[in-house]
Amino acid sequence: MNILGFDTSSKDIYIVLIIGDKCIKKLVENTPSTEFLLPAIDNLLSENRIDIKDISVIAPGVGPGSFTGSRVAIASAKAFVCADESKKLLPFSAFDAIGAKDDGNLYVVEGFSNFVYVYCNGVSKCITNGEAKMLAESCKNCYATSNLLNVSNFVKTEYDILSAIMNKLGDKKYVNLSSLEPVYLRASQAEIQLEEKKRRQACDKN
Repeated sequence: MNILGFDTSSKDIYIVLIIGDKCIKKLVENTPSTEFLLPAIDNLLSENRIDIKDISVIAPGVGPGSFTGSRVAIASAKAFVCADESKKLLPFSAFDAIGAKDDGNLYVVEGFSNFVYVYCNGVSKCITNGEAKMLAESCKNCYATSNLLNVSNFVKTEYDILSAIMNKLGDKKYVNLSSLEPVYLRASQAEIQLEEKKRRQACDKN
């Protein structure tokens, strides 16, 4: 089984290519994912002398994270499957990539501005750094790729999309095209600004 996985929900592009028992990882750091995801995939496939038609499973990261990045990954995955309906879809989340479990610990994914994405005991949400720090202090450990919240119970974890994909593969968590959607835990900046504009207009009328 040949698998192509990719994640563009953060500031970096993560790509994994699994050819039989061989696993190849590629990281493109600080790169605009909207421009360079497909060229990076094409280069990785070419370097390993495999064609996209030989890929049987497409595994996209669905967030939470960058709105644009998550949409790009999902749109790319859908395009691959639409071009070849024999391919299977195996999505994974950013929480899967940091090994989140229902074990009472807090798992934190870096967000934007003053927000982070957190997961604890089956509940995921977007909260402020201050709220997340208070939550972390009530948990045994706080897992993240870096000590974003500056807490004493921080435990470093890796952003490992290969492990996330293999775990999903073991559970056979395939989905169809219509159910492949990004994980949004907060409104987009445009939606936030629109709501603020509506509130201002309502206040002006009063």
